[in-house]
Amino acid sequence: MSDFTVDRLQDWEANLSPIGSPDAAFGLNGGPDDRTEWGLAADKTNGVDLGAAVAGETVGFTRINPASVTAASIQAPRPVLAGVDTIPGDISTTVTIGVGGSLTSELDSAGDRDWIAVTLQAGRTYSISLSGTGANAVSDTYLRLMNAAGIQVAFDDDGGAGTNSLLVFTATTTGTYYINAGAYDDALTGEYTVEVNAVKPPSFLDSIDWGTQVSTNVIQVYFAPRGTTYDGVTSLGWNAYEIQQAMLAFQQFENIANVTITRTTNAAAAEFVLVTTTDNSFLGYFNPPGEVNEGVGVFARNGTGWDETAPGTGGLEQGGYGFVTLIHEFGHGMGLAHPHDNGGSSTVWQGVTDPFDSLGTFDLNQGIYTTMSYNDGWQLHPSGENSAIPYGYQGTLMAFDIAMLQEKYGANTTFAAGNSTYVLPEANATGTFFACIWDTGGVDQVVYNGTSSATIDLRAATLGYAAGSGGFISFADGIYGGYTIANGVVIENATGGSAGDSIMGNAAANRLNGRGGNDSLVGAAGNDVLLGSTGLDTLVGGLGDDTLNGGAGRDILIGNDGADDFIYANASDSGATAATRDQINGFVSGADDIDLRSMDADSTDATNDAFLWRDTLGFSGVAGQLRWAASTAGVLVFGDLNGDRVVDFSILLAGVTSVVQGDFFL
Repeated sequence: MSDFTVDRLQDWEANLSPIGSPDAAFGLNGGPDDRTEWGLAADKTNGVDLGAAVAGETVGFTRINPASVTAASIQAPRPVLAGVDTIPGDISTTVTIGVGGSLTSELDSAGDRDWIAVTLQAGRTYSISLSGTGANAVSDTYLRLMNAAGIQVAFDDDGGAGTNSLLVFTATTTGTYYINAGAYDDALTGEYTVEVNAVKPPSFLDSIDWGTQVSTNVIQVYFAPRGTTYDGVTSLGWNAYEIQQAMLAFQQFENIANVTITRTTNAAAAEFVLVTTTDNSFLGYFNPPGEVNEGVGVFARNGTGWDETAPGTGGLEQGGYGFVTLIHEFGHGMGLAHPHDNGGSSTVWQGVTDPFDSLGTFDLNQGIYTTMSYNDGWQLHPSGENSAIPYGYQGTLMAFDIAMLQEKYGANTTFAAGNSTYVLPEANATGTFFACIWDTGGVDQVVYNGTSSATIDLRAATLGYAAGSGGFISFADGIYGGYTIANGVVIENATGGSAGDSIMGNAAANRLNGRGGNDSLVGAAGNDVLLGSTGLDTLVGGLGDDTLNGGAGRDILIGNDGADDFIYANASDSGATAATRDQINGFVSGADDIDLRSMDADSTDATNDAFLWRDTLGFSGVAGQLRWAASTAGVLVFGDLNGDRVVDFSILLAGVTSVVQGDFFL
């Protein structure tokens, strides 16, 4: 049975033509929650077509030609294995297997499933294989893994050699799991062997790698004119707007990979041939490299989000639902696969049990991490899933896509090589989308200029087996657009808006500015500069030698490791009372410093005066004095700017027992 790809289904319906008619067909068709499972079509000339689809995606297909059917070609049914089924098909099973062990048994009849108990440890990764073995082997196995309650948590069809099954699974809890050994379509019998072994954690990239690639880095695209036929589909042609948006989608590949993609009017010279249709059974499909009719992509003009003219629904604009169809299908053309099936040599991502709504381990099966997912955009957005057509989806290739394509074709090493500013969108409208930043140089920043609270995270995708594998999301509250950062990219700086923002740095020397609102700034590694500006801010320096300036308002400043400087430029930066003063946590006398040089210690004259150190003595009535006192909460630092012996500003050094003059730049 050979495979082809039908992609991005929309609403289907059941249809039946009368038995005995010249062309008979039956199909069960559904949308995202009721997807096509199988279909049959027959005509007197070509014979019978049998097809099976899982969520309209990887479709098994075979044609039976009456002229080729002879008595010799008809095989007798394989006899059912004799004996009584001794392995239950539920959690009542008493059959067990250990890690590092194997077990051989039989599927005794069609529909038989054997459940085998295994104990797995949380956080450890295992390979589980199900293979047909022996003289009467199961010819096509199907493997499911169930949790202690008997609920499916993973599955695999053909991840092993040939049509055998192999899945890699990392346990989230310690306890009993059940290996559910069966056959494809529950229709086969025979002998099988199960093996369980401890292995290293998997790579998400294996789940989106078809295993092939275009044979050249210079790719020519042919837009099939009206009336021309490719892959059995007669094209309706392409207009100027459709071509423009398709080339914009191809530009996303050029931006990140060492490829050049151009338009050609010579079909024979083209690596890709693009066809339009009004078939309402899919949004689009693309035959990957190495497959039959490779390089042919077919797109439904009447599909959701497709516009023949601008502005239309806005769906074909970057970030719209139709634009996602373009970059998704072009991804297939470049050799990418889905994370939810076994297309090509790819593997199903751990924990993914369904093309839709099953996000898998670490919730990575989402468009915000790979445009090859069916779960477009950010499914777990704090404001809920986006349902708009013209905005809110991924408008570029995302972190996993970028990494896999660069592995195949090399990286674009000159894109965005200067100083770049990436501005977070402020409104849900056409042109708002999620993008993954590929940036090759310069001093760069992510900026939000709006009035909502924003999250800015400068950490790049790790690609490892962890929650940050696909990147960290920067966005403004309520907005369906923002950024992740590709693996290997360094964005140095971030600036928040007028509300309370959360800003996270990376290993570089970051400059993080919260601006207005009650902000949270975390510098991580590197020698960072953290600016709270106005508001009640929390600044955390991280591992390097950091500079922390809370600005106006009552702030909490935490230097952590390294020799850190705490900057105070105005008395208003830290108030005189417990309710208004700053608190510095983790201050180390002799290592960290409090820098008061920008503050005029004497408010009675026009010059910028330095403070006079009083140690633990009280104020004497001279302007510009600085003293400290011990308290149960730590050391309190007091300053008198006008000589009235009243505290004008103060700082709490939490947990500190004493300080010396050398801890201050006066």
